[in-house]
Amino acid sequence: SQNCKNFGLEPHQLRIIEVPANKIGVVTTFDGVELPEGEVAAPNVDGHSSFQNPHAFIKNNGCRGLQQEVLRSGAWIINPWFASVKIEDVITVPMAHVGVVFSAVGPRGEDVSGDTFKNGELVAEGCRGVWNVIKNPGIYPYNPAVIRVENVQTSSIVLNWSNNKHEDHGLDNNLGTIVVQSKDGFTFPLEVQQVIHIPYGEAPKIIAQFGNVKQLVSQVLEPMIGNYFRNAVQSIDAKEFFNSRKERQQAAQEYISKALAEYNVVGVGTFIGEMKPPAELMKTLQDRKLAEEGAITVEQQMKLEEKRQEKERQTALADSQREVVQSEQAVKIASQRAAASIAEAEGNKKVSIARAEAEAETRKIAADSEGQALSSVRPTKQIRSS
Repeated sequence: SQNCKNFGLEPHQLRIIEVPANKIGVVTTFDGVELPEGEVAAPNVDGHSSFQNPHAFIKNNGCRGLQQEVLRSGAWIINPWFASVKIEDVITVPMAHVGVVFSAVGPRGEDVSGDTFKNGELVAEGCRGVWNVIKNPGIYPYNPAVIRVENVQTSSIVLNWSNNKHEDHGLDNNLGTIVVQSKDGFTFPLEVQQVIHIPYGEAPKIIAQFGNVKQLVSQVLEPMIGNYFRNAVQSIDAKEFFNSRKERQQAAQEYISKALAEYNVVGVGTFIGEMKPPAELMKTLQDRKLAEEGAITVEQQMKLEEKRQEKERQTALADSQREVVQSEQAVKIASQRAAASIAEAEGNKKVSIARAEAEAETRKIAADSEGQALSSVRPTKQIRSS
């Protein structure tokens, strides 16, 4: 221990360096040539047995300072006067994610993003910048001092514009309920839920544009969705917005999905959550509803009165029609009775005439018979006279 202190070392620095599983050793050397200008870490050199042979490292023009090469898990004999080792975690890409690599070292490559991508640059794997290839879920022994791997969720990402509800991924922690104002001057809070999807092949473009998904949310989605709903509500009355929620939600989804496509993001769905109408609007609507209900009640009463009057009119009309029918029937009956009387009188007359004629005929026959009898008697008398 005393000897270590005499040389400015701690006892543990003289021990064999052990790099556990799922760890790496980041090396910094104290000897070698100077780093090239513009480099942050020394490029790899061969033949030094993972920094265990300092002479070979120096002979092969190894640079002093932070090294790009790392020590994998295992036991390593490192001269503490030549290099120090810092144990770091390996880089892990979890399931349902892809890793997008940003390297601060390597040759300067050409932009391979294509003509259609205007918002950033992508380089080939191994070059300095954002690599155009993704890393699938797994463990990668990259040096975190010079290489950053940004994990991008490839399953659907739910974002809540709410003061009370946030997802475990934390991307929506800074998003709050949107306060909107309607055309007729009512102000009320509006909760919105946006679901997005980043295709795994588009993940490098997202990182090239924004650096990480959180920046995508804060720089694009937060102002886009907030301003859309503020403008949408401002153009109509509050009641109309509440009554056309489904149509407004569909319009929002179409607009936002189209806008997100310009950033290589898929808009899966836009959903209007809880809406809290202001108290003054509710009172106005309630008063209006009560007035409408009162008007309906009066109208119904008027209709009932009209129906009652119509019923009475129909009843009176039916009664008068009944009397008319009865009068008509009485007239018909009287007419029929008069006709019957006339017919009876005519019949009696004819009977009387027939009877008189019969009696007259009888009398004539009797007179004729008497006359004939007298005629037969008179000549006898004349003879006697002679």
